[in-house]
Amino acid sequence: MQRLDLKFVCHHGEFIKHRMAGREELAGLDVIVVHRLLKNAMNERLNGHAYVLYSEPCIHARSVS
Repeated sequence: MQRLDLKFVCHHGEFIKHRMAGREELAGLDVIVVHRLLKNAMNERLNGHAYVLYSEPCIHARSVS
């Protein structure tokens, strides 16, 4: 537990909910963006340390509200 760090990926966009195999799932272009952001190289660059990654749409949405 002492070596556990949190990693956050924050994005803002549109999505739809749909049911597949009895489970509710999210779909849409912005969902694909989040999946790609989750496959980033930050973990290796930071040697496994905690980080937060904000997408540009997330930063823009936060500054507008």
